[in-house]
Amino acid sequence: MWLEWWHWVKQYWYFLVIGLLAISVSGVLFLLLRSPTPKADVTDTFANESVSVAATTSTPSVATNSAGFVDVKGAVKKPGIYQVNANTRLFDVVRLAGGLAADADQQQINLAQQLSDQQVVFIPKIGEEVPTQYAAPVATADTTTTTGSVSSDANSDLVNLNTATAEELQQLTGIGQKKAELIIQFRTEQGGFQQPEDLKKVSGIGDKTFESLKDSVTV
Repeated sequence: MWLEWWHWVKQYWYFLVIGLLAISVSGVLFLLLRSPTPKADVTDTFANESVSVAATTSTPSVATNSAGFVDVKGAVKKPGIYQVNANTRLFDVVRLAGGLAADADQQQINLAQQLSDQQVVFIPKIGEEVPTQYAAPVATADTTTTTGSVSSDANSDLVNLNTATAEELQQLTGIGQKKAELIIQFRTEQGGFQQPEDLKKVSGIGDKTFESLKDSVTV
């Protein structure tokens, strides 16, 4: 009997090996399929997504903190306080205020004007003048100044005949030490220069000399 079994095993051994392999593979697959999915990965992924969303949504709050408010008065449909930011223009605020009133004078306003925090915006009616305290500033390339400041800046490089020292006067074309002293003597005796042309009343300064330096002096 044992011999018959042994001969059978020798003849069909590969069927036995295949059967054992099949049982082993089936067992491994069964264990893998029944293993629970780790929940930690899902939690970590959700947490990371939450942090990402929070970081993304926090940016607008920075812009909100940098905003300001302007006071809109005059010929608009809804005068009041309106929020602005660094890029807000006058036409944006007018739109928030319901638009211009029917009697608004658009010739006196600049709808493209950029607004800033705590500014008062006054929209005049036709025939009405903008109060001085509400007048819009005049914008320049480097800074924003009033019209009066622009005039002062334009005159800042000129030599003032009524206040200049002898050394400053000698920087003018055709003015030496002697003429500088005469200019100071004249303004002392006459109470100052009323206009640049009065310079020709100083001894030694004629039309030719005045023409060469008239664009460099002021009073």
